[in-house]
Amino acid sequence: MVGLRSCPTVFVSYKNQWPSLSNAYKSYALHYSQYVEALHGGVGLSVVNDTQGGGNFNTFLLSGMYAFRAQLTREFKMHASLNISYMQQHTDYSQLIFPDMVNASGISQDSREAPHKGVENYIDFGGGVFIFSNDYYIGLAGFHLNKKNKILNRTSNNAFPRRYTFHFGGKFDISRRRENKLLLSPSFALEKQGNFNRINSGLYITWKSITFGGWFHQDFKFKPVSYTIMAGFVHDFFKISYSNDFMISDITKKILPSHEVSLSLYLNCLENKKEYEAISCPDF
Repeated sequence: MVGLRSCPTVFVSYKNQWPSLSNAYKSYALHYSQYVEALHGGVGLSVVNDTQGGGNFNTFLLSGMYAFRAQLTREFKMHASLNISYMQQHTDYSQLIFPDMVNASGISQDSREAPHKGVENYIDFGGGVFIFSNDYYIGLAGFHLNKKNKILNRTSNNAFPRRYTFHFGGKFDISRRRENKLLLSPSFALEKQGNFNRINSGLYITWKSITFGGWFHQDFKFKPVSYTIMAGFVHDFFKISYSNDFMISDITKKILPSHEVSLSLYLNCLENKKEYEAISCPDF
């Protein structure tokens, strides 16, 4: 989240989905954000690259973000954000086999069905609103908000379905101690995009600098889909976490779980003297 901390933040992550399968989905991400007092909010830049099929399918995403923070009441603050993204999707059709390439003698190299262009370029918009206090938070976000995604020199009729998320939760001290507090952070998120929908229920437990937690994922009919477990460590200048996703279906539960590792670096924190209240959502 842009402007979550007063310190400039660098975030990197790597995800390998279903590593037991060859040429499975992999994702790499790099984010930078910082709070700018003159803008009364945070700015950020994000670069994401997804690859599938051993590089035959690639998606590159470059996003710029701005988040404005305002005091609503004595207890509640608002964090409103906007982002604009450039996305490029590349497909190497030369590595694919189309039906008209199959004949009695084997597989030919020519196909009339293969598209001539393997690169598509899009401009995408999104935004959200986040309201929080010392103990609670609630938010709503939207993605692919432009009705038709602009492609280089033309307009696509195959726009991405709009994606919406609604999330709420809190962070509570259940130890009631001044030091070495034991924090309990329940979190809930609803997702909707086209025919895809999810109910995500999560819980984090934090003691000192160590966090353990997990998520349980269901569809809107409350059918279990997957679950996630994670562990993390938070320091004054960095944060590192590792998570595993386990599918529940009969097919995918025999495949090794997806895993993701992330690292956040907080820069120049000692030099930042301005009082800045952190958001009450979990650190992970």
